Amino acid sequence: MRPCVFRSALFLAAALLAPAGAAQAPACAPGTAEGTLQANAVRAQVFNTGSLFFGGSTTNGDGYLVPRAAVRSPVFAAGLWVGGRVNGEVRVAAARYADFNFWPGPLTADGSLPNPSSCAAYDRIYTVSQQDITAYDNGQPPTADLRDWPVALGAEVIDGDGVPGNYNLAGGDRPRLVGAQTAFWVMNDVGRAPHPGNGSAPLGIEVQVTAGAITSSIPALNESTLYRFRIVKKSPGLLSDAYAGVFLDADLGNATDDYIGSDSTRALGYAYNADNDDEGPGGYGLAPPAVGIDLLSGASGYVPSSSVTSPPDALSVFYNLLRSLNPDGTPLVVGFPGGPTTRWIFAGDPVAGTFPNEIDNGTPTPNLPGDRRSLVNAPRFALAQGDHVDVDVAVVYARGTDHLNSITRLRQASDVIQAFYDAGVVFPVAGSSGPDAPAAFALSAPRPNPSRGTAEVSLTTDAPGPARVAVVDVLGREVAVLLDAAVGSGTHVLRVAPGLPAGTYLVVATGTTGRATQRLTVVR
Repeated sequence: MRPCVFRSALFLAAALLAPAGAAQAPACAPGTAEGTLQANAVRAQVFNTGSLFFGGSTTNGDGYLVPRAAVRSPVFAAGLWVGGRVNGEVRVAAARYADFNFWPGPLTADGSLPNPSSCAAYDRIYTVSQQDITAYDNGQPPTADLRDWPVALGAEVIDGDGVPGNYNLAGGDRPRLVGAQTAFWVMNDVGRAPHPGNGSAPLGIEVQVTAGAITSSIPALNESTLYRFRIVKKSPGLLSDAYAGVFLDADLGNATDDYIGSDSTRALGYAYNADNDDEGPGGYGLAPPAVGIDLLSGASGYVPSSSVTSPPDALSVFYNLLRSLNPDGTPLVVGFPGGPTTRWIFAGDPVAGTFPNEIDNGTPTPNLPGDRRSLVNAPRFALAQGDHVDVDVAVVYARGTDHLNSITRLRQASDVIQAFYDAGVVFPVAGSSGPDAPAAFALSAPRPNPSRGTAEVSLTTDAPGPARVAVVDVLGREVAVLLDAAVGSGTHVLRVAPGLPAGTYLVVATGTTGRATQRLTVVR
């Protein structure tokens, strides 16, 4: 973990870089509400500023703890970034450690603030656990957040009274939880114009956030947290060429000896220790863990995000990073200048020694380890007024027998969570009502199903690129790989070979343009 003086210095630097005399209307105060997820092995502090795990009055790099009683944190800071074009003008809502670009509360139907001079009425994070619900069902008075669960702001409800759209706790309605505990809050990017830190005009978006913690005997679930960012365009006009990303400053105990990597087939960006000993008073010691951001609803790229700039350059840098480009807008390359372009930095396998990764970077010596920051990006979208898109995210953690085995276990954890997500256990199906959906990526139902021997599935994609199709069991364990290669556009017929034990499986297809899943039953 970093000393407190680091955070203070960041806020001072941001203040010194703020444009003098900038117009500030409307002018909401930053949100102060905090929430805590702690129903499983994780303790995660969340805020209604767009920042995750960093900020508020109590956290300074220790806002994400695994296990939750630990004094070491795998994550220093994270947060949501969104960028796009409004009337041809590039706009962003993005920040790292200060000058956050989201403010508490919703927007009205025309994209304005309910109160142009204050967002304080909505400065609240609602947190409800299954334990809270059970206590109420057993005759205890409801907690304030259970009583006030904000269905009018978009919070999900299990309908118990037969009246859709309302929330009647006494009549049988209950919050729809993600696992054992759920937090919900609403933010907007209209609360201050221009945005501090980057000088951008607002995008005109409202973000409804649902965060959850699953209690489970399965470590992958018990050591992760889950987030749905529902991005709603409220202001008039089209938001085009838009991207959302999740910023990650992963400090694995000691922040100075980390590497980063990515796995495009899993929509996963991750950090791991450069060697098998995470030294220092804040370190994990031997066999340090790995941590990652897994975009369950699909990702389009992964980039380093260490550049620090001030307005007006910050606006273009944030937008270029969201498009999985270098800060100056040039494409990322594999290795050194002259190499092939990529949208996924360090996408090789450090466990198997596959180039490119930070250990094997194409030179005789590996990269120097250090403090790494990165960004995992969702596919491009567009939103007209009233449209929305869901960006679903898991923060994944694993600790193996050594620093590289932690990566292997992190991938396994990603597969488990993805399987539960694809089966609809984590969130209701993600959706988008926008006019610029990603290219078609579909998987046909297996035939025959149930199967006693060979079954066939067809993968159809409108865009060429890498694709992986695998069969996983109900615990998310990969039991067969049907495809793991670059494919052209069109339909590709794949066969599930006989020999699987009787049971229920998921056939999961992932690619740079989407993700699809189908259920397969094997009988004997």
